Amino acid sequence: REVSRSKRSSSPLAHDVSPDGKWLVYVEEKPWTNQLVNVIYLYDIAAKKSYPVTSGRFRDDFPAFSTDGKYLAYVSYRALSYTADTVFSQLNTTADAKIELVPLAKTTPSPLRAKNDEEGQAPVEKPADDKGAKVDLDGIQNRLITVPGVSGQITQVAMIGDRIVYPMGRQINF
Repeated sequence: REVSRSKRSSSPLAHDVSPDGKWLVYVEEKPWTNQLVNVIYLYDIAAKKSYPVTSGRFRDDFPAFSTDGKYLAYVSYRALSYTADTVFSQLNTTADAKIELVPLAKTTPSPLRAKNDEEGQAPVEKPADDKGAKVDLDGIQNRLITVPGVSGQITQVAMIGDRIVYPMGRQINF
């Protein structure tokens, strides 16, 4: 079954499948713009319906589910960095990517929150039915968490537990 088709590029669209196999996340290009502006969609495989995760105002790309199915991570070009050109006395701009996280459920806390040492280290018990990704579509575009301190030419992202793995330049970082 065809879910989406590339409109501009000949390269395949970035996509990923949730750990429980119930959701597909994919990128769709906006064909009416000459800029690289994309929308990230969640596709409910059982219902055969797509839902936008991003607004389509930026170049959002390379989506990936976290291994526990609680978060969606992706690369977003939302900022420009400026460098001085001393030869031509001008400022040059470069599009830098940032990593964005979306908690899929409204009640899922940020993985970047500070941990309190006084809370103790009691083992967390998982419910027996905690095998699937819980997705709350209401307000999903407003649950964006920008990963601080990470920007540059990022071409992929993965989230393993609470670790974010991404290549930048010739390095793989986490």
